Amino acid sequence: MDKRKIIIGVCVLVVLIIIVQVVRRQTSGQDYIFDKKKNIRLHDITVTLTPADFSDANVKKYFSGNVANPYTIKFFDSIMTKFKDVKDLDQHMEAAREYIFSHLPQDEAEKLFALYKKYIKYQQDIGGESKSWGIPKGPEEAIAYLRKLQEYRRDFFGKDTADILFGADIKSKEYPIRRMSIVADGDMYAKDKLVKLKKLNGDMWGDEAEEIEGYTKPYTRYQDMMEIYKKDLSEMSEQDKTGRITEIRQAIFPPEVVKRLEDVDRQLKDEKSREDGYRALEEKILKDQSLTAEQREQKLKDTQNQMFGEEADAFRRRENIRKGLFEKQEQ
Repeated sequence: MDKRKIIIGVCVLVVLIIIVQVVRRQTSGQDYIFDKKKNIRLHDITVTLTPADFSDANVKKYFSGNVANPYTIKFFDSIMTKFKDVKDLDQHMEAAREYIFSHLPQDEAEKLFALYKKYIKYQQDIGGESKSWGIPKGPEEAIAYLRKLQEYRRDFFGKDTADILFGADIKSKEYPIRRMSIVADGDMYAKDKLVKLKKLNGDMWGDEAEEIEGYTKPYTRYQDMMEIYKKDLSEMSEQDKTGRITEIRQAIFPPEVVKRLEDVDRQLKDEKSREDGYRALEEKILKDQSLTAEQREQKLKDTQNQMFGEEADAFRRRENIRKGLFEKQEQ
């Protein structure tokens, strides 16, 4: 009995430890590849996404300190491009060595060239290695792929160096994947999505959480908000829906842009109403057995001219394309 009690006690303790670890993992953001604690900031993402000028006069300024920095991979890729016509690897490496040593002090040049050789080896190996990981089929698999990729880099370059070289690039991919998995969730209402997005921003960006929302262009933010409110809008009356869309636009765009969007809405609504009216008349003409094929065709054309005026020819071109696509699909 004492042994059984000890075994049961150990099992309970193990279960409790697992539960505590899971809770800590969920609440501390340890599931992120790069969360706010990793100190990769918006500036680093900007560096990753913005082209750098590695002209001869500028090379030195990028490597005056640590040769492993957010610009290093960009510089290495520029070297690969610069000597892309050198087919032999040994000749390429010699050309790269001469180039690096001609632009940097010897100590920094030696460190940078050693890292470049390692990078070339990494490029040779990663293709074959990543084939076994498969192609991601959804957000969770995409995050798992990024995690595996960075773990491989950490093993190859060392954790600190790999995170400096590739961390911003990974985070610039990880964040939008996680964000879009929330934004595009068709089962969630906007209030729940906004709560999750706020937590995601806080977990990944810390004191830059509010700033990240303004990081993208206004129209991209608008598309995001329309997707966030998609379920809510689908259950609203036409009047409430119009009001909510206006509120979203006013929160993102200046008044003149809001007005232009409303003008486009009215134009699209008029066009839809006009086309719906034409479709009703078209159906009656097509069903009229008293007309010959030639008469039916002429009557359709006259109706189009009457309904669409100067835009009748454009409408007919769209109809021909639509019919062509339909016939192709039927075949």
